[in-house]
Amino acid sequence: MADYDAPFEYEGYYHIYNRGNNKENLFLNEHNYAYFMSRWKKYILPFSSVLSYCLMPNHFHFLIKIKTEEEVKALLKSCSAPTKPSRISRSALEILDINKLLEDQFKNLFSGYTLAINKQENRTGSLFQKRFRRIRVDSEKYLLILIHYIHRNPIHHSFVNKYGKWRYSSYNDLLSYDNSFVDPESVFDCFGDKELFLKFHNDSKNYNEIEELIINE
Repeated sequence: MADYDAPFEYEGYYHIYNRGNNKENLFLNEHNYAYFMSRWKKYILPFSSVLSYCLMPNHFHFLIKIKTEEEVKALLKSCSAPTKPSRISRSALEILDINKLLEDQFKNLFSGYTLAINKQENRTGSLFQKRFRRIRVDSEKYLLILIHYIHRNPIHHSFVNKYGKWRYSSYNDLLSYDNSFVDPESVFDCFGDKELFLKFHNDSKNYNEIEELIINE
């Protein structure tokens, strides 16, 4: 059985997933999608790189790679750190728990977004499921199929019939080279090149091969 609560480790690849409480919508207008991504950029992106993502009305998927220990510690020492450097002593950096750090960053992401939606919709209570899920990805083959699966989510849920028609995924970002969340060249290199990336997405896939990496939506 897949570990839906796999601890974060340096340089690890993870499939991140969460959905609305009771399957209610997380994103109610275009601004909500943009605001969520701005919070991701603030709290999560400094410590990771994004290989693919997709935001659906009531859930989302991200495939990320955690940065190296050296990169994370250098960031926390710098003036651009998302956590105040003054709170992080040299001794604290030596024993830094990357799992706890990222757990706290995700908590900040979800709580702040929930407050904004509650204010927008004049609602109260939790918006997300209490525990977001993440599965460690430890195979290059599975990594490629998972990128395909994440980009295909809007087609799977019958929102669109082509990858490029869904605005809230990394598919168009990668092809347009027009987004700071993803690095097209590093993603295309996983497949060989851009043309092989496109061919891989146009071919049908057997998702049974990554059954344990696909989180029940």
